[in-house]
Amino acid sequence: KTTIVEALGRALDIRVVRINLSDHTDMMDLLGAFLPMGSNDEGAPQFEWVDGVLLQAIKNGDWVILDELNLANQTVLEGLNALLDHRHTVFIPELNLEVKAHADLRIFGCQNPVLEGGGRKGLPKSFLNRFAKIQVEGYSPSDLHHICVSLHPQIEEATLQNMVSFVGELHQSVVVEKKFAMKGGPWEFNLRDTLRWAALMRLYSTSDPAHFIDTLFTGRFRSDADNAAAQALFEKVFGAKYNKEHSPLLTIAEENVLENGNFL
Repeated sequence: KTTIVEALGRALDIRVVRINLSDHTDMMDLLGAFLPMGSNDEGAPQFEWVDGVLLQAIKNGDWVILDELNLANQTVLEGLNALLDHRHTVFIPELNLEVKAHADLRIFGCQNPVLEGGGRKGLPKSFLNRFAKIQVEGYSPSDLHHICVSLHPQIEEATLQNMVSFVGELHQSVVVEKKFAMKGGPWEFNLRDTLRWAALMRLYSTSDPAHFIDTLFTGRFRSDADNAAAQALFEKVFGAKYNKEHSPLLTIAEENVLENGNFL
């Protein structure tokens, strides 16, 4: 779901902002807050208002993906009401200010079925009726392979096929059959993971997919046994021994961080 919206944004050269919601998200996370910005001449702390990611998008007219919408709490849903109806505004209590959304702003809500659990809940019809509802079926392995080959032709097709197979089998083992990784769920492994994997290989100019298994997959699990099970699955699919030493050490350089804490 998210990948489709992001692909449309790239095709139309529109900035797409993805916001992952949870029960712990509040409107301050979305709209912004007063943050400490050093001290004045007397040594007293100074605070300045910093726009949140949603407020920035509202002003800029970006596309916004509200991901995992049915994990959001009632306060957030109510706070979004005026933005989603004819008013097309958002109110910021801390500033006593109502902000009119840019005419180009588009809001996309993505969610998985309530039956998947993990705190998901059925949203009120009055809220859902503010959206045009589209149900997206899962991609077949051939669909996934075609997408990956089209987007990353520099990677060998056989390697991409194995990557698609690994993500598919990981989803089947963990999410469907629940063979391992019972702690830390609910889990989801899909096209997004495969495309991130291919993008990292391209970024680091490597043809070895083992470089990022720990970064993207095994590092998310909660126990050594779960890590070992995922590594064994990698070895089965790729027919190669997994070596954690292949995993790169990722660092964030100072020049890649903006003053407000966002990444370049």
